Amino acid sequence: MPLRIALIHPTLGVPFIFDIASRNGIELIVISPDDTAEAEAFPAVIGCEFLPIYDAPEQALTSLEALHKKWNFDGIMSVKEPSVVWTAAAANRLGLPGISPDAAMAARDKSMMRRLFEEAGLTVPRNITLEHSNELEHCRSLTFPCIVKPSSGLNSAGVQLVQDFAQLCKAFTYVEQLNQDVYRHLSWHQSGNFAKVLIEEFINGPEFVVELFAVDGEVHALNCGYKGIPQGPYFEESVYLCPPDVEPTLITNIQHTAIAGMKALGLTNGPGHCELRLNHEGTPIILEIGARLGGAGCAHFNVEASNRIDFIGLYFHWLTNTLTPENWPPDTTGLSKAASSWIMPLGGSGVLLSIKGLDAVNKHPDTRYILDFSHPGKHYRPYPDFDGFLIIVFGQHNSPQMGEEYFKFLESTLKTHWGQQHVK
Repeated sequence: MPLRIALIHPTLGVPFIFDIASRNGIELIVISPDDTAEAEAFPAVIGCEFLPIYDAPEQALTSLEALHKKWNFDGIMSVKEPSVVWTAAAANRLGLPGISPDAAMAARDKSMMRRLFEEAGLTVPRNITLEHSNELEHCRSLTFPCIVKPSSGLNSAGVQLVQDFAQLCKAFTYVEQLNQDVYRHLSWHQSGNFAKVLIEEFINGPEFVVELFAVDGEVHALNCGYKGIPQGPYFEESVYLCPPDVEPTLITNIQHTAIAGMKALGLTNGPGHCELRLNHEGTPIILEIGARLGGAGCAHFNVEASNRIDFIGLYFHWLTNTLTPENWPPDTTGLSKAASSWIMPLGGSGVLLSIKGLDAVNKHPDTRYILDFSHPGKHYRPYPDFDGFLIIVFGQHNSPQMGEEYFKFLESTLKTHWGQQHVK
C-alpha cells in the first residue's frame, strides 16, 4: 500500500515535491488555507482539504485529527515558511515524525535564533530586537549601515539597509506596519505571537547557502551554494550556484558552521536551509536557518543536480520511517556537475506587460526548468514590498564557471516590460 503524506500549503507552481513523490510512490493529500481544487491535477495528489491554519490555527489542529482518521497519514510536512510552526504542532498532536515544536519556533523567530546561535558559540551579526517605536532611542548608538527586518519575515520582504538613524526610524515604521498587516497573521505560536522588528549589523561579504538534513541528531550538509554579494538597500533574491567557485577548505568551514547552527536550534531531525555571509576576515557569519526545504522545494534541484542526492525523497523516507542504509547517511561525492537557480529581478514596478527572451532561455543547453510565476496585467510594487517572483530558471553545468556564464546569459536575455513604470 502506498505511503501517504499530508502536504501543508505547498506552492503549486513548484513541481519538485509532486514529481519526487510520484517517483517514490508517495501519495499526497494537499492541505491548504484556501481553494486547493487545482492541486488535484498535480502528480501524486489523491485529495485536497481546506483548513484555516492561519486564521484559526487551534481549530485547524483539532480538525486535522478528523482528517487523519479519514486519510490515515503516514507523515506530515511543510515546505512554506509560515506553516512550519503549525505543521510541527500538528505532527506532535498526531504522533507523527516531525520537527519539535520548540525547534520549529526557534527557526521562525530570527531574534530567538540569534540568541541560540550565540549561546552555542557561533558568530552572528550584532543585533537588537524592538517591539515598539518608543524603544527606538536604544538604536542611536548603533554603528551604521545596518539591516532592519521583520523577525518572522520571508522572501526578503521588508528587509532594508539603512545608513543613519533617520532612515532606521523610517524603515522601522515600515516593518512595524508590515508586521501588523501580514506577519502577525503568519506568526502564530501556542505561547504567543512573535512578529517583532530585528535590527542588526550589515555583513558586507559574499553570501552562501547550505542545504542540510538531520536524523536523530546526526546532521549532514548536502551541498554549499553561492548567493552573490547583495548590497541593498533591498535584498531581492537572485542567484544560487553550487558548488561555489571557492577553495574546498572554505566550503568545509561554511558547512561546519551550518551544521552547528542546526544543532543550536535543536533541529535534530528533518531539513534545514542555512544562509551565511563572510565578514572582512573571511569568517562565516551565520544569518538564519529555515526548518524546511529551501525555496518551497526548489532547493531539491540544486542538491540533486550537483550531488545526486534525492533530497525530497530523503525527507519522505524520514517522515514515513522507511530510511535505510542506502539513503542515510547520504553520499555527497557528487556528479562533478554544478547546479544553479536564478530568480529574475523585477527590474521595475507597475503593471507587468510582458517578459521577453523565454524562448531563447528554453533553448539553452544548460536549462533544465523554467518556472513562470508572472502575471501580465498584474500590478507589482517594488521592494521592500513583495508581490511574488516572476521567473525562476534552473540550470545544470559542467563547472561553476559555466554556471557564472549562464547567469550572465540570463541577465542579458530575459527582460521585463512595464506599464506605469517606476524603475528602482
